[in-house]
Amino acid sequence: MPPSRDVTARVRLLRWVGRRDPGYQTLRRGLRLSVVTSVIFLGARYGLHDVTLAVYGLFAAIALGLLGQLPGGPAERFHVLMLTLPVAWLLVSAGTVLAVRTWAAAAGMLVVAFVVSFVGIGGPRLGGLAPGLQLLYILPCFPPYAPQTLLMRLSGVTLGVVLLAAAQLVLWPDPAPVPYRRRVAAAALAVGGYLDLVADAAASRPVARQYLLRRRAEAFDAMGQLRLNRLPPLQRPGSASRRDWALRDATSALGEMLSAAERLPELPAGPPQGPAGGFDVPGEVSVGAFPLSAPEERAAGRAGAGTAIERLPDPPELLRRAAALASASGRTLLGETPLVDPVELEAFNRAVEELRRLPDPDPGHPEPADTVRLCMDAIALQTAEQVRTVAVAARIVAGLPVAVAFGHPPPQPYRHKFWYAQVSSTYLYSQRFRAHLTVRSVYLQGAVRIALALAVARVVAGYLHLAHGFWVLLATLTLLRSTAADTRTTLRPAIQGTILGAAAGAALLLLNDEPTIYEAVLPVIMLLTFAVGPVLGLAWAQGLITVLLTVLFAQLGPADLQLIEARFLDVLVGALIGILAGVLFWPRGVTLEVRRAVARYLECGALTIRDTVATLTGRGGPGGELGRAHEAMVLANASVLQYAAQRHGSPVPNIDWQAALHAGQQMVRGGEFRLTDPNVIRLPPTGLSAQLDDFARELSHAYLDLARQVREGRIIRRVSAPAPPKQFVERVHELRVAGQPRTVALGLLDLDIWLVNLRDTLDRIQHPPAPGDH
Repeated sequence: MPPSRDVTARVRLLRWVGRRDPGYQTLRRGLRLSVVTSVIFLGARYGLHDVTLAVYGLFAAIALGLLGQLPGGPAERFHVLMLTLPVAWLLVSAGTVLAVRTWAAAAGMLVVAFVVSFVGIGGPRLGGLAPGLQLLYILPCFPPYAPQTLLMRLSGVTLGVVLLAAAQLVLWPDPAPVPYRRRVAAAALAVGGYLDLVADAAASRPVARQYLLRRRAEAFDAMGQLRLNRLPPLQRPGSASRRDWALRDATSALGEMLSAAERLPELPAGPPQGPAGGFDVPGEVSVGAFPLSAPEERAAGRAGAGTAIERLPDPPELLRRAAALASASGRTLLGETPLVDPVELEAFNRAVEELRRLPDPDPGHPEPADTVRLCMDAIALQTAEQVRTVAVAARIVAGLPVAVAFGHPPPQPYRHKFWYAQVSSTYLYSQRFRAHLTVRSVYLQGAVRIALALAVARVVAGYLHLAHGFWVLLATLTLLRSTAADTRTTLRPAIQGTILGAAAGAALLLLNDEPTIYEAVLPVIMLLTFAVGPVLGLAWAQGLITVLLTVLFAQLGPADLQLIEARFLDVLVGALIGILAGVLFWPRGVTLEVRRAVARYLECGALTIRDTVATLTGRGGPGGELGRAHEAMVLANASVLQYAAQRHGSPVPNIDWQAALHAGQQMVRGGEFRLTDPNVIRLPPTGLSAQLDDFARELSHAYLDLARQVREGRIIRRVSAPAPPKQFVERVHELRVAGQPRTVALGLLDLDIWLVNLRDTLDRIQHPPAPGDH
């Protein structure tokens, strides 16, 4: 029997709502907030006959439940709201006291808006509450000046916050989002499982091709889940805490491990079965990862058949231990056992050094297969360095001691990969705040813009004696965007919605003389405003909130058409102030700054490439670019996170921002390791080291060229990556025949692999990201 038209219509409606509101989170939040605000307002206004309690309870719930973004699952949201309650008391008290004069209220607004916004530097979870906290100051800073009602105002705020917090647990609770820590853990387990199979393949053990490719696809998909576009804004690791520092380092290291695994020879060719998760997956993986001549290819084939690899099985064994350590890191991040054992980590470090210092099997008379083996050694050593990063980062995230990973005395900031694990949280956050005390910081720009806009709005509302000046600041707060173009874009639907809402409110006032009607329709209007309006768009949201405010204020005092007129005028004034602030203060906002910050990061990283290779080849010395690159990293990461979280007008075409950040991380961490690790040797002057230096300079120029285009805001031509030195493995083999020691060959191969990885990332940055991926 075919489904009825009603059933089909309901299914289509649910699908449409599901597309507009994934997971129905907005609907659930609207339902919770409607119940809470209805109970508070109707209970306090008509049950307790206390207008102050009703108003402050209502707007406290709206401020934190609608304007504020609450992180995590129900339990975490409950705790966040309860921790926010003392801050809400402070803001309401300040607003009440400063309402005595317009200039005092405006000065307080300037300070509160700036501080609350700028605190968002500490992480997206702090920044998500900023609009709601600002509203808690805005509400009491308007006349009447009534400090004697402060206790009742605080009681209303307490009632609103506590009921909203309880509702998170009992009323249609949202499923807890997958924490970033668990996503990194899943990636570590997937990469570890794939690397274990790669080690078996490299050791010529039988591995089913389809099984290997399936695990490969799982590893790429797990890494794809770490991309910004797949993360809720409040789950992104953007805070200054040592946990987020460690998670960012672990993510970058896992990506490097996966890239290293793709470069190992003796893997079957063929594309992965399944989604790549936004990361580039080569179509083939074979001995062609190294440019070998025909004799060397035949030697590599013999090694795959069991000659050289069986004779010296150390790289596969090290890869297996690296895979086990990666899996242990994943379990550590999940809080499961067995954890990353510092004793095992120290034993792994010793195995790495043993492989690095392995004596030459036949000095002066190496076979081509021995050179191929050196390629595997170099990749295994790079993989080992990355897995050590993942392991130590996992222990940091889990709150376990990591003293085994550090030297003494403690390193200075930016002089060691895990410097942040040895300093206090206060120091980490103070460093973050100091780094953003620059006009190039998107957080500083945003905080100044919103603070000045709200302060001016408060002055205008006060000196023009607008009847409901609170609505002016509310309009400015909700309509101001990070760029002037986006703010102007919001004006038209906001005005349209306000006009329609004012017309509906006027009709309601003209057709109704019974106050009890407002009590009856209030829960319905709240449900439409909080649950339906955000799903339908800005115009509907503004229209419904206009009707809601009309119904609310009709129950607080005499209601006539002047109320509708005041609402329209206040929204218009607030929106115009927002546009003026957007035009005068950094009109291109985060769209411009993300280009500047990422361009500078790429520039500093490019110079780090040049300096690192020149230092190791004896053709130059470090020029201090590494420290500048560390500083650029902070602003670049913040800019990209802010850019991904906000609307933006004209995104730069053909740029993958996350790939750009990954490139900077590769440059900084790679240069840092090679310039500071005492085990990394300085290479003697040879023709091959000179070729590597030339390759590094060309690659540096290519990154500088890309950075210039990013800074200018247009990718007018694709930057071609320079070609690596030709027949590199053959040339290394010739050096070995000429008597160069194994350590020199390893150093050359290590630099070549690092530079080739950076070359591949240069191409990936210019690859157009998937829709919605920024």
